Amino acid sequence: MPHPTSDIALLGREAECAKIDAQLELVRSGWSTSLLLRGEAGIGKTVLLQYASERAADMKVLTARGIGSESEIPFSGLLDLARPILDRLDEIPAPQAAALAGALALGPPVKGDRFTISAATLSLLAAAAAEGPLAVVVDDFQWLDTASAEALLFAARRLDAEPVALLFAIRDGEALSFDTGGLPELRVEGLDREASLSLLRTRFPGRISETVTERLFLETGGNPLALVEVHRLLSPEQLEGREELETPLPACASIERVYARRIAELPEGTQTALLVAAASASPHLEPVLAAQRELGLPADSLEPAESAGLVEISDLQIEFCHPLARSSVYHGASAGSRRTVHRALASAFAASDDGAGERAWHLAAASLEPDEEVAQALEEAAAAARRRSGFAAAASAFERAARLTPDGNTRARRLLAAAEACQLANRSERASGLLDEALTLAEDPLLRADIQHLRGSIGAIGRSGRDAFRLLCDEAEKIELIAPERAAMMLADATTGAINGADLLAGVEAARHAHELARPLGGMIELLTALGLGKVLVLSGDAQSGGPLIMRYAELLDESDPLAHGLELAFCTPILMCLEEYAAAEHVISTVIAAARAANALGLLPYCLGAQAELEVRTGRWSSAYANGFESVHLAREAGQEGQLSYNLARLAQLEAAQGREDACRAHVAEGAELAEKHDYAPTFSFIFSALGLLELGLGRPERAIEHLEEIPRFFEKYGALREPGRLEWRDDLVEAYIRTGRRAEAEGMLDAFEREAEHFGRTRILAVASRCHGLLAEEADVDDCFAAAFRWHERVPGPFERARTELCYGERLRRQGRRIDAREQLRPALACFERLGAAPWAQRARTELAATGENVGPRRDALSEELTSQELQVALIVAKGATNKEAGAALFLTPKTIEFHLAKIYRKLGLRSRTELARHFAEEPVASTNREPSS
Repeated sequence: MPHPTSDIALLGREAECAKIDAQLELVRSGWSTSLLLRGEAGIGKTVLLQYASERAADMKVLTARGIGSESEIPFSGLLDLARPILDRLDEIPAPQAAALAGALALGPPVKGDRFTISAATLSLLAAAAAEGPLAVVVDDFQWLDTASAEALLFAARRLDAEPVALLFAIRDGEALSFDTGGLPELRVEGLDREASLSLLRTRFPGRISETVTERLFLETGGNPLALVEVHRLLSPEQLEGREELETPLPACASIERVYARRIAELPEGTQTALLVAAASASPHLEPVLAAQRELGLPADSLEPAESAGLVEISDLQIEFCHPLARSSVYHGASAGSRRTVHRALASAFAASDDGAGERAWHLAAASLEPDEEVAQALEEAAAAARRRSGFAAAASAFERAARLTPDGNTRARRLLAAAEACQLANRSERASGLLDEALTLAEDPLLRADIQHLRGSIGAIGRSGRDAFRLLCDEAEKIELIAPERAAMMLADATTGAINGADLLAGVEAARHAHELARPLGGMIELLTALGLGKVLVLSGDAQSGGPLIMRYAELLDESDPLAHGLELAFCTPILMCLEEYAAAEHVISTVIAAARAANALGLLPYCLGAQAELEVRTGRWSSAYANGFESVHLAREAGQEGQLSYNLARLAQLEAAQGREDACRAHVAEGAELAEKHDYAPTFSFIFSALGLLELGLGRPERAIEHLEEIPRFFEKYGALREPGRLEWRDDLVEAYIRTGRRAEAEGMLDAFEREAEHFGRTRILAVASRCHGLLAEEADVDDCFAAAFRWHERVPGPFERARTELCYGERLRRQGRRIDAREQLRPALACFERLGAAPWAQRARTELAATGENVGPRRDALSEELTSQELQVALIVAKGATNKEAGAALFLTPKTIEFHLAKIYRKLGLRSRTELARHFAEEPVASTNREPSS
């Protein structure tokens, strides 16, 4: 954006300028803002960004521009943008600084989650803004490399209390490799008639007739670039109305034609030099001049183009007057001419120490047929991009390398590498397409197995778990004699497909076979398959065999970094909850989450936080569960993990159901069901029906609760063989709903069945709620004994909500027997617990019952989770544990100033004044505990 904007350029843009001014004023007041300018080519987005840069003269302004030829160079845009603030790297968390330095090729590559660099970008912008307001301005955002775009979008969505303005411009009609959802947009339309005519009259006074100006306005739709450039296509006679205009006007078909005609008037050598500049992936003049020398062109070849206003050369850089001019130069040249200049540019970059990636891409663009040398160069560029976490760029380079590979088996291997990079970049559908192609080429059985393994793994956690299960089992059988370790891991992944496809019996057989193959091998592979087998054995009802295997989680924690096998460890958590090993579950999941937060491993957190929230619901830490549940949903959405998102939504909906948040519960159920259907993610459905049933039961609509809860056994009859009582937690709700609608026989039948299972498996929680249900069904003489049994079981397992429900049911029965004083002894603690948990409908029932005993019930006590937003809760909880603002920001992917901003609101809402008081306030929430210590 080299030239200052003029009043002419901004004609008719008063509303857009006012919007930009308002954004900048917010930043001057200490707030973050973001704005996405969207419109067609030539509509004036660049001029508006230039206006924004000038109006932000009192701020530090960071600028970058997407260039199509640079879109395959990972983090090239971010490097251009961040150069002026890289001296702040030492002010951000060390893991983030190391990852960002590696991504920008300023330090050694650092292996890690792709979101670590996004978090580092956020932190770096916040650190720069600590010195004063900051404006980030990116033109042609659609052509920014994917890695840079995703990092900036991540920051834009999370900056809050820092003086940072982010303004991006995107051209209509361009396919995007990233999601811009969630950013405010400003639609830039064509100028209106008055502004269009004023622009023409101002730029070309006395040269254009009124009839011609009207025609130009109508045919250009008020596009400013078309309006000011079209005069170059028209003769003076046409402009003055003395000669007929073409129909339609050439510029209206394509503004590029304007530039094509101007280019055609230049000397042939200048046209070639322009093509070199257009093909270069760098704005630097040096490689362009080197390529010109390679082609025998003099150094001043570009001067006529500069005189014609097509390019500007300054500070050893070259910039086209408009991206359409670059596009017109490049696409207007013949294919042979383009290949010639790409070869010249490849030679120019050959001498550069850091130009290997650019050289490889130019060699590829110059190639007409497969060439192993070029493919090898591209593969090396892809590997370098992957090491720097530029997974989208790595995928493109691996794929292009494959296209240039003569040998079929080698091509298949490179397609597999491209698919692996696609999966890491969260492009599973593209990965699947590449794998399908690779499979047709691969002849080596182990290579075929690797291809099928990745295909099945993608399917197991995405679409059609059952199909993925069959694929992985079939392929494992083919290689188990020559590569038992690979076969074992394929079968272990097949087990995940069986669970997600709700075919547990088949999953058990696969897991058994995996462990049989792994047992002679020993080591980590044996341990991982043992844990996998333990998981499905417990779920299918064989806890006696599966429990000891799951308890080997401690070996995995001892023998490896928690992140090395983070998901395998996290998968143990719900199984440990089934076994009522709550302290063990807390130990493993908190360890993995702490490691993931420390390493900014955002991709691991959606599952882990969902599991943590489930544990906290069971153990009565509902404030924390609500915060973690919301974060698990938010991060799953941000990471594009739609199957996991469906599950997290359903689990969050269960908590919202218990708290009576009806609208939120139904909205999350609807979204979760849609995603589960899309991805054939079976585990979600039972929790969806369970959430709706609990919601209706709590709201006093047991008939509707039955409609939802009766769907679950039908679901399991159709899809699976889940036998573990700890995962069938909906059944006591259905029994209670039957009782409250007078369907006693059905209640007794279901109660007898799940009580027998609970006794067989020794599930204390189930025995407690079964005793509660017996208390609801019992004759008056037996009521006390039934509820006394329930309380004995409750004493052995954490679960304040379930205990409070038992107290409520007991109090209801006692009041109906006329034992009002005894009823109050049960209803008071029930009410206190429900209010502390925020279980509003249950609290209302307890209040109503207490009032019916004649007690004067005091004012309602709002739950903490209703006073704070989900993000405020998350901040409060982590700060209450002793984290500094910087530590909390790094853990929650926020900035320290945003943490400070939320803390101020938290203190105000809760009437607190210090971190000490905050810690004391949250100390009321119980920790996960049980009568048993974690087994080792």
